[in-house]
Amino acid sequence: MEDKRLSRRTTLRDVARLVGVDRSTVSRVLRADPAISVREETRARILAAARQLEYAPNSLARGLKLRHSFTLGLLIPNLANPVFPEIIKGAEDAARERDYLVLLTHADDQSFEERVLRGLLQQGRVDGLLLATAQIQDTVIAETRVNHAPVILVNRRADGTGGYIITDDAAGARLAVDHLARLGHRRIAHLAGPLFTDTALRRLQGYRQSLRQNGLDYDSALVEESGFTMEEGLQGMQRLLARSIPFTAIFAVNLPVAAGAMLVLREAGWRVPDDVSIVGFHDAPLAQMMTPPLTVVKLPLYEMGYRATKALLRLIDGAAETVQEILPPLGLIERGSTAAAPGADRTRPGI
Repeated sequence: MEDKRLSRRTTLRDVARLVGVDRSTVSRVLRADPAISVREETRARILAAARQLEYAPNSLARGLKLRHSFTLGLLIPNLANPVFPEIIKGAEDAARERDYLVLLTHADDQSFEERVLRGLLQQGRVDGLLLATAQIQDTVIAETRVNHAPVILVNRRADGTGGYIITDDAAGARLAVDHLARLGHRRIAHLAGPLFTDTALRRLQGYRQSLRQNGLDYDSALVEESGFTMEEGLQGMQRLLARSIPFTAIFAVNLPVAAGAMLVLREAGWRVPDDVSIVGFHDAPLAQMMTPPLTVVKLPLYEMGYRATKALLRLIDGAAETVQEILPPLGLIERGSTAAAPGADRTRPGI
C-alpha cells in the first residue's frame, strides 16, 4: 500500500499530531523562536518528529503569508579577494538555520550596485542586506534608507544603518608591525589600501600606533596607497621601489597585495626574507603556497559573516537595536616571509 506521506507534503499539523502538541508550538520550535518556553524533552521530540516525517518548511507559502521573501542580499566588491569566501560561508550557515537563502551580488561598479539593489529592494526580493563594500560613505546606504531595508555592514563602518560587524583592524596591524619590530626592523614600509575606505584607514592607524609604541618614526614616504587587489599591490610595490628609499620590511594591507609585492620584489632581485620581510593581512591557502610562505595576521572572517547575518535576522524580526561588534584578530601566524632584519638598511640587494 502506498505510504500516504509520499503523496503529499508533510505539514506542521502532521508533526504536531505525532508529538501531541499544538501546531503553533511546533512552528515556534522549528523557527528557533527565542521567546518560546518549552521543556527540552518536548523540543527534542518535535525535532525528532520533524526528521522522521521529513518535514520541510514551505518557504513560498510562509513568505506570502508573512510578506517576506526569506532571502537576504549580500553585496561584496570582488569575488577574487580570498577574504570573502569565509564571510560568505558564515553568512550562509547563519541564514540556513532560519531557512533563509543568501543572494550574492558582486559588482565593483557602484552605479551598477545601485541599480541592482534598487531593484532588489523595490521588488521585495530580499528582506534585508549585508553590505561588505568598502566605501566609508556611499549612495547604496542612502538607497537602503529610502526603502526602509534592514542593513548590517560587514567589515566596514558607516552611519545610517542597523550597525556593523568588523574585525579590530588596528589591533591586527599592530600585531604585524610589532612582529617586524621585534625582529629588529626599523624601516617598515606599508602598502596601504585605498585611504577613502574604512578598512584601510583602520589598518594604517594600527601601523602608526605600533611604530610609535616601538619607538620608531613615522615616515609618510614609506606609505604607498595601492588598493586591495594583487595587481594594485604589484603596482604599489613598483612605485615604492622607484623612490629608492631604504626599508627592510613591509606590512601589506591584505593577502593579494602581499602576493603582488612579492612578485615585484622577486623580479627586482630582492630576496624574501633575506633582504626584506613581508607580513600580510588575512590567512588563506594562497598564503601557504607562496614562496616563501607568507606570515599573516589571521582574522575571524567566518565569525564575522555569521554574526552579521544573525544581527540582520534580528532586525528583520523587529528588534530595535544598533549592532556594533568589533571582533579581535585571531593572532599572527609566522611563516617563512619574515626574519631578523639585515645588518643595514638597503635600497636594493647588494648595497
